[in-house]
Amino acid sequence: MPSRPTAWIALAALCLLGCPADPDDDAADDDAGDDDDDPPALRLMLHGGGAEDDDLYTPFVEAAGFGHIVTLGAVPDPDSYPDLLFWDGYFVGLGAASAETVNTESSADAGDPAAIAALDAADGVYIRGGDQSRYLEHWEGTALHGALVAAWDRGAVIGGSSAGCALLGQRAYDARVGGVAAWEALLDPHDPTVTFTDDFLPALHGVITDTHFTERGRLGRLAVFLARWIDDGASAPIGIGVDPRTALFVWSDGTAEVRGRGSVTVLAATHSEPALVAGQPPHIPDLRMWQLPDGYQVMLPAFSARVDAVQARPAYVESVPGGAPLAGFAALPLDGDDLAQRALGDWQILALDDSPYGWIDGELTLAAGDGTLPGTLWVTALYEDSDTFENHLGGMVWAVAQHPDIVAVGLDIDLGGQASAPAMLTADAASYLLILDGRTATHAGVPDPGGWQTAALEGATLHVLGPGRSWDGTVAP
Repeated sequence: MPSRPTAWIALAALCLLGCPADPDDDAADDDAGDDDDDPPALRLMLHGGGAEDDDLYTPFVEAAGFGHIVTLGAVPDPDSYPDLLFWDGYFVGLGAASAETVNTESSADAGDPAAIAALDAADGVYIRGGDQSRYLEHWEGTALHGALVAAWDRGAVIGGSSAGCALLGQRAYDARVGGVAAWEALLDPHDPTVTFTDDFLPALHGVITDTHFTERGRLGRLAVFLARWIDDGASAPIGIGVDPRTALFVWSDGTAEVRGRGSVTVLAATHSEPALVAGQPPHIPDLRMWQLPDGYQVMLPAFSARVDAVQARPAYVESVPGGAPLAGFAALPLDGDDLAQRALGDWQILALDDSPYGWIDGELTLAAGDGTLPGTLWVTALYEDSDTFENHLGGMVWAVAQHPDIVAVGLDIDLGGQASAPAMLTADAASYLLILDGRTATHAGVPDPGGWQTAALEGATLHVLGPGRSWDGTVAP
């Protein structure tokens, strides 16, 4: 792992992973001093869902000292679920001394003394994928919840995948009213299905997570989640989106490492001043964005502290110069239903709709556009088909990582806008534009081809341009 952080970042890391109740208490100060003499401990595994991979789950078991692993879940009809105990054998197969599953069918089960005893004996707790609304309904405020918090407080490592990962941030998207797709959240940030639960675990202060990130096109959804949190009074929150078969490991000193097939996306809201109106698309300017594939090591608190968070990066990632102001736009209406408008920029992505697995299988390619709107790349019909969300949203980031001097713009069906000289974009009433500006990026890179077309992009800027709002590309980024 990287070297230990500086003192002020270390303090921020303590708060990220749970501040002492009384920072002025002498005993708390003594304990903090003792901790400084110990190596950082792996505390969290944020897993994006999908198939299990031994090289991701083995560090979790190792961090638990190859001791006792408890899997938490809430399968409503366990008798019809033959794989309910899968994780017990899996964790033992990876070297755990023992493992057991605690499953709740109702909140009454969360008071079972045997379940509490299991958590009291756990060296590691794994919250499986499933339904976070059911987890919260069953567990919140119960003895099981208290035992889970106690396990965290005494130093047990906690992992979560998919719905389990959703519970690991200070704010959790709870899906209590039902799930919300990215395109739905972008049409109305106050949709009744956009609901949250705060402070379920004292683990990642100022963080909200999302999973299955690229495959379900959730970049815009995470932006909405952050904007809602800012509206609720949060100061500089960050969002962490994790791809399937990918994990972010977080140590006690705030350092974190990305491993796996996909990437971890971080959105930081340090400068954003969103405008959210119920029933209308949001206006969410100036979110800073990082997409971090396998091999990245970062200091998580630094993202919200407005300093460089990256401590190590893959060899293929290179520094990039700042982008130049744009100019030369032709005046024309923008139509999210018009696939021909994907050629308006300097570059266009081909094969976006040829296969639902294009991004995963490495089938996307770049070609020259017609240059009508210089310095841009366009993806229309952004959310028309859920089978191609990963091609469209993953493809935008992949393209900008190769050409960080451009601005990628996504426009969904039934939405529109206007381009005008010299380099102005305006969203129509009841519309939005998703703008990914690579010109602020500091580093970028694409690994050798051969599979998932994930890419590295550090410090790009994401805007959700709201109804009637304009974005001026002539302004230096």
